[in-house]
Amino acid sequence: LRFHTVCCILVMEVLSMSTAILYYSYSGKTRALAEAEAEKRSARLFEVKEAHRYSPLGSVLCGCPAARMQKIPALLSPVPDVRRYDKVVVMAPIWAGYPAPVFNAIISSLMRGTNVDILLVSASGDSSKSKGKVLEFIEQYGLKVGAYHDIKAP
Repeated sequence: LRFHTVCCILVMEVLSMSTAILYYSYSGKTRALAEAEAEKRSARLFEVKEAHRYSPLGSVLCGCPAARMQKIPALLSPVPDVRRYDKVVVMAPIWAGYPAPVFNAIISSLMRGTNVDILLVSASGDSSKSKGKVLEFIEQYGLKVGAYHDIKAP
């Protein structure tokens, strides 16, 4: 009877955990993957957009260098307050080997001590060359990384 009670309490705790997914998508590929991830995790989905969207050429000429320099762009609206969620997942595409600049704005907006899972989307499914610098960037804002995964875009 005691074991059964403990198991029920653990199951209830897992079921009561809430997850927020903050994502940026330029082409729609990350959006589709974020929607699938939200369904899988029963998570609340929040799209974050930049104040000034790059043109396709601008994303290459300006966006990629901004990603490599880990610039923080202005956002269309503030990053949602996700303090009430047990887990926060941040998803973004990779541009020139680094997360798109909006990723940096999301990270810099989260409260210190927030536990985050990072899911990065790219054609290659590999951001290993920038992983160290990305983790340093995240840590400078006092966030704790629970998981860091690359996703190969379909």
